[in-house]
Amino acid sequence: MSSPYYYLILTAIFLTTCGYAALLRHVYEAKNADCVPYLTLLPILVGLLIFLFIAFVRKYPIHLMLYVIALVSIMGIINMKRNAPAPKK
Repeated sequence: MSSPYYYLILTAIFLTTCGYAALLRHVYEAKNADCVPYLTLLPILVGLLIFLFIAFVRKYPIHLMLYVIALVSIMGIINMKRNAPAPKK
């Protein structure tokens, strides 16, 4: 039987992933990714890649699914940020 800490960690990962998906939705609807700096997105992206690697190697399918969802959300925000038109001055 898994320890309670396992379920707490899994719940925290799930809530974080939901936060990334909500952020992606907000940025998509607002059509403005300027409010999210690259200095925030890049460390999140690197951390997710590390977690994704660990989940893949250790064969944690639930974690792997959640990290893939979070990774797609962050990559979507970065893509929107790169393709956004330059701000008018």
